[in-house]
Amino acid sequence: MKKILLLLDILHSPAPVLSSVINIANATGALVEVIFLHRVHFLVDLVYPLGTDLPSLQADEEADKRLLNDNTQLISDTFSSAKIKFLIAGSEPVSLDDLLMNSAFSDLILTDARTNISDFLYAPLNVSMKDLLSDAHCPLLLLREDGMPPDKIILAYDGSYSSIYAIKQFRYLFPHLSSLPTFLITIAANEKKGIAHGDMLKHWAPYHFQNLQVEVLSGRPAGVLPGFINHHDGTPIVVMGAYGRSSISRLFHQSLANAVLEKTSASLFTTHE
Repeated sequence: MKKILLLLDILHSPAPVLSSVINIANATGALVEVIFLHRVHFLVDLVYPLGTDLPSLQADEEADKRLLNDNTQLISDTFSSAKIKFLIAGSEPVSLDDLLMNSAFSDLILTDARTNISDFLYAPLNVSMKDLLSDAHCPLLLLREDGMPPDKIILAYDGSYSSIYAIKQFRYLFPHLSSLPTFLITIAANEKKGIAHGDMLKHWAPYHFQNLQVEVLSGRPAGVLPGFINHHDGTPIVVMGAYGRSSISRLFHQSLANAVLEKTSASLFTTHE
């Protein structure tokens, strides 16, 4: 891994994830390019229940500029002190098309897990995280505070090529984590169904993850997977295939990704073919 895109919401302090970014950059020697995602503010003709007018558009934009300056300085000071290679993009908003092009020439996108993949009605991000997840040309890792390095890996495997591809990409990008306790989880309609492509899986996965356990669980994935994650304390990282362009794939995988982010404290690594 040689180039990382670090995408940060302008409204959130980057402090909680900087130690994780430094950990990854030090382990891989990668260059970190920092891009801030801006908020799109609207003039709203509404009044709060207590009678206070909504902040003016100008005040919102000025506050964003102050946050951008503060966060830029924090990143510059922190990364310089850690002696990692980095560059910070300009202050102008970056379009989705530009981000997608940049992702084609990057090995990994990092962002704060607090950057919700659901769209906001008020002051939404200038780039849709849902579109970025489905169209990015490299894997994406949504980080928790101090989420790297993790102490265990949870591989969400549903038998699809997307889930296999995500596992491969994680292993190739983070070979130094392959000895961690690793759980390969399949969630089936019932436990008797077994694991898809089990014979091929057993001749492949254990050679990439030295401490691998395979478990078949039953139930609704959006409930069962977070329950399994929360049963294991520590700092887990979940690996799963991203939702693609079809409406069915998008609906299912977005729901599962949201469940992991909203109901657990795990970091989430996701990608698609």
